[in-house]
Amino acid sequence: MSENKINRLLYSLLGLYFAFSPGLLFAQSAPYAEIAFEKAVHDFGTIKESGYAHCEFEFSNTGNAPLEIRRVTASCGCTTPDYPKAPIAPGAKGTIKVAYNTIGRPGPFNKSITVYSNATANPAIMLSIRGTVESKNHERDIERLFPKTMGGLRLKRTIVPLGDVLIGSIKTETIPVYNQNEAPIDLSFNKVPAHMRVVLSNTRLEHGNTGIITINYIPEEAKDFGPRQDFFYIVTDPKDKENPANKIIVSANIKEDFSLIGPLDKIPRASFSQTEIDLGKISSSGKKTTELILKNLGEKPLLLRKASASCHCISIKADRKEIAPGKESRLRIIFQADKLIGNLHYTLEFITNDPR
Repeated sequence: MSENKINRLLYSLLGLYFAFSPGLLFAQSAPYAEIAFEKAVHDFGTIKESGYAHCEFEFSNTGNAPLEIRRVTASCGCTTPDYPKAPIAPGAKGTIKVAYNTIGRPGPFNKSITVYSNATANPAIMLSIRGTVESKNHERDIERLFPKTMGGLRLKRTIVPLGDVLIGSIKTETIPVYNQNEAPIDLSFNKVPAHMRVVLSNTRLEHGNTGIITINYIPEEAKDFGPRQDFFYIVTDPKDKENPANKIIVSANIKEDFSLIGPLDKIPRASFSQTEIDLGKISSSGKKTTELILKNLGEKPLLLRKASASCHCISIKADRKEIAPGKESRLRIIFQADKLIGNLHYTLEFITNDPR
């Protein structure tokens, strides 16, 4: 290639470079607006139900062109935003004002506000407000939600019925609590049965705060079957760990889980020699003994899990608690009158592994 052609090509490339450079420089220096908020969330905490609660979100125009707030919307009609209508100069500040109507809205709230502008990078920004509105009838609501009292501590309940609890499962129940004391309350538990796990969401309750007591019931660790009742104490004073007024009662009916037994599976079958016993006349200081025969008509061993009576005046003794197929167990029933009089009717309950 000749020297003249090389020079012409070089001049052409330089011409292209200078032709495009001004455009590139222009794109880099184009004016733009940008918005930056001091915070994106405002937490009111706990506020009274008394009209509007107000807060402000301050922002800056960090760009080099005027910032225009085009519109601001709220996620709920209970939230009213207000914003500057005039452009915000570069480097200047502005404020989004928000009002939340608390009337008729007791309880927690979390609302969003969306700000639309001509900002280049963030033309739509979401802000949020949150908190808890304390009802005008706060004291009445507290008494309704937490009707039981233990000194300065209020509870939803002190008796926890778990109903049927199957072996192999864990039953969970909760007790909401509230501190109405002016001072904090440090909570702990005493005499918790071995088959229960009791935990508190926060061991220290500040004034006006709520907590949750969670009770996990593990039936196989109770080593029992049928209805039973347990208790433990809530300790609000370390010097009084067994205050009768601080007792929580937990009742459950522990049952075997027969859900996995199929229709063709071999099972034990319990058969009693009789279902009614007439002891006749007994003196008020008398004692009488009779027998029942429990036979296993099934094809697997029959286990006598528990035998009980509806009166402490009756005791039951079995000569064997595991009964092979075709075999039987003698159940000795002992009634002690102990000054009881009149026509008396009691029930006997036998719990076995017969799924019928």
